[in-house]
Amino acid sequence: MLPMPKAKQILQKNITIGTLRWDVPLSSLTTMRIGGPAWAMVQTDNVDEIRCVYDLVAQKEIPLFVLGGGSNVVFPDEGYPGIILKLPLGSISTEVRDKDRVAVTFSGGYLSQLAAQKTVDLGLTGFESMYGLPGTLGGAIVMNSKWPAGKFMTGDVLESVQYLRPDGSLTTMRHDELDFSYGHSSLQNKKGIVTQATFVFSQDDPKEGMRRCMEIMEYRKKTQPHGVKTAGCVFKNIGKNEQELHDLPYGSSGYLIDQAGLKGTRIGGLTVSTVHANFFVNDGTATYADYRALVEKVRQTVYDKFSVKLTEEVYAVHH
Repeated sequence: MLPMPKAKQILQKNITIGTLRWDVPLSSLTTMRIGGPAWAMVQTDNVDEIRCVYDLVAQKEIPLFVLGGGSNVVFPDEGYPGIILKLPLGSISTEVRDKDRVAVTFSGGYLSQLAAQKTVDLGLTGFESMYGLPGTLGGAIVMNSKWPAGKFMTGDVLESVQYLRPDGSLTTMRHDELDFSYGHSSLQNKKGIVTQATFVFSQDDPKEGMRRCMEIMEYRKKTQPHGVKTAGCVFKNIGKNEQELHDLPYGSSGYLIDQAGLKGTRIGGLTVSTVHANFFVNDGTATYADYRALVEKVRQTVYDKFSVKLTEEVYAVHH
């Protein structure tokens, strides 16, 4: 095992100046704005530099976390005693497949919101539901991000991903290999990184596409907290079978939390949103302890009322 000073020297020698930072506050990299400093952050899409990070992690057994746009994740107040690997925005390329279909390849660090805007500008349809979503496409693929109510999922229009494994090998994975389901892909159980992704879209009138984007954005503003510090939906919705088992009219976690009388419930600097109960809002003073306490209070209260065990959708990183 390498001592940490030696590990630091290896990073400084092999990672380009400007892409390597030390003691980065994770509260500045996540949408919930909670989290202490990371030991190091490497922001690069250079495959050789990413391989260097993986090699170092394997030698030293240093913790590694691949971070997208910072939504759906919360870090401890003590920080993260390892390396945060983050892709930059990167590039985009297009390929006309036939008169009706166009393939677009994005880098894994491309922002979901910008991807929606770009495809609409190109006269393509299929990503309008991404409009207004935080995070990156790489993260959206791993989580199979969905909107609204699971009617659209990222995997629906995905053709393939380029995937860098922890052993440094680069592979292409097709849609069928990714085991997409509601809020899930097989990549959630892996330690690699999506370096780029190819989606296939149908052609459409850009004005119609933008009209749909605006409708989706307006719906978001009406039904979700907007312009505040939140990680996104805290809990997954329950499945149809469980909904029927408990004779519930809806399987939405937000509905269950609301019906349990938890809207507006506050612990420390964190509150259950009064707009959508499946969002926790940070007033700027919330801690990781506040988050864990509110999660457990909500989970227990919902269980006491409905006998339903809510499963977290936000990934809470342990120190």
